[in-house]
Amino acid sequence: NDLIALVVAPLMIGGLALFLRLTDTGTAVRAAADRPDRASLLGIPVRRLEAQVWTLAAVLSFVSVCLTAGVTSLPFGLGAGLAIVLRSLAALVIGRMTHFVAITVTAVVLGLLETGIRWNTGDVTLVPPILAALIIVSLLIQRRGATRADRDDASSFAGATEVRPIPAVLRRLPEVRWGRVGIAAVLAAVVLLGPLAMGTNGQLKAGVVVVFAIIGTSVVVLTGWAGQVSLGQMVFVGAGGAIGAWCTVERGWDPFVSMVIAGPVGALVAVLVGLPALRLRGLYLAVTTLAVSLAASEWVFSNRALDWIPEGSFARPALFGRIALDSPMRLYYFALAVLVLSFVALRGVRRSRTGRVLIALRDNEDGVIAYGVSPVRAKLSAFALSGFVAAIAGVVLVVHQASFRPVTYSAEESLAVFVATVIGGLGSLTGAVLGAVFQRGAQWLLPAPWSFLATGLGVLVVLLTMPDGLAGLIWRGRDEVLRRIARRRGIVALSLDRGDGLVDDEVAMSVGTTTT
Repeated sequence: NDLIALVVAPLMIGGLALFLRLTDTGTAVRAAADRPDRASLLGIPVRRLEAQVWTLAAVLSFVSVCLTAGVTSLPFGLGAGLAIVLRSLAALVIGRMTHFVAITVTAVVLGLLETGIRWNTGDVTLVPPILAALIIVSLLIQRRGATRADRDDASSFAGATEVRPIPAVLRRLPEVRWGRVGIAAVLAAVVLLGPLAMGTNGQLKAGVVVVFAIIGTSVVVLTGWAGQVSLGQMVFVGAGGAIGAWCTVERGWDPFVSMVIAGPVGALVAVLVGLPALRLRGLYLAVTTLAVSLAASEWVFSNRALDWIPEGSFARPALFGRIALDSPMRLYYFALAVLVLSFVALRGVRRSRTGRVLIALRDNEDGVIAYGVSPVRAKLSAFALSGFVAAIAGVVLVVHQASFRPVTYSAEESLAVFVATVIGGLGSLTGAVLGAVFQRGAQWLLPAPWSFLATGLGVLVVLLTMPDGLAGLIWRGRDEVLRRIARRRGIVALSLDRGDGLVDDEVAMSVGTTTT
């Protein structure tokens, strides 16, 4: 039975997938995946094919898990599912995502390797670091794709849209100016004074929400701006948290000094993780970051590989040697100050040449290369910036918790951070904050009837009703208010009438006057 599950079943499933790939259905699926608009013009039912592919994938996944359960018992929880997915993704990476024979053979070999490790050592935690090493090595030795099909295999995350600024002709109106001031004042009052009414437990949870908002901004930089899907963001956060805990316990340094040291370390870790995946296009970065996240949570953050991260609780040092972080409200304000500074700094980066290059690379990499921009250098700068911000958030989280807890930096938390940012909206830094407030706030701060919003069902409801996230809903509401003001004033703002979420040249017309 074990041999059937490990050898015959993968060959059977791989043969079925290969057969489908060689038929007309497989060709139509590939065409619909590469060029959905052109496929629709040719009469291919793209939506129906997508539903059929999802159904077939679900059936094959169910069969695979059942056969795996016949060989070894499967623990409950999300971690077990991620471990199984990682084994499959490792075979896909080695097989370049498309070579069925190589993928099937690799899956069989990895299954035998896992079984051998489990039978000889009894330690299943050895599998994630071995798979992560195999994925990284395979990415380093594989050649870059030179064909047109390889170039068309886009690696960017296309689900992020940019926020349109308010047209200048409307921004100068008194009602718009005072409206922005009023909204800012209300938000400031809620953010600064709201936790005072929550009690000690609510204030501690509010501080954690703010920390995860900082982490969300780092996801926006890497995925929303640069288009690189990262499923292991908590690795960078954990690197910063580990440095912060070591600096605090072993050296007794100030939290500010810990952040200054942890930031470059997080940037270096992010660059090292992203460098192998950038050699090939596609979803290789997502696979690499997921593998590294599982390996780091099992070996690095648990001190199994090297015992250097302090364990247990510790006393929080004073910030700048003067400001004691000895109450939940002070910890909340400390995290909030770091969030505001990160928000302002990243907003400046977005408006700079670096930010414009990242957006252009995400949307049209070939066009940017024609202007002499190095895509690898630009993407690695996004990795470094994202890792820097995530590591600083790790230090803030360690100071807030007064301990380093490995479970906080697991692969499950990385997925939760990514999902929260998608819910909020990957196109803006505001979306990262809204996503953290929605997910963590609904889970911790809302009463039981509304806490379901933080579950998978709530996430699906939000994404189905608001594909561009909570931030998109807010920007659409803002644009509708601006349209009404423009109509009342006799102003035609063409940039608002387009109805998209992209930033283009602002064109606005007033009565008898054209302003660009």
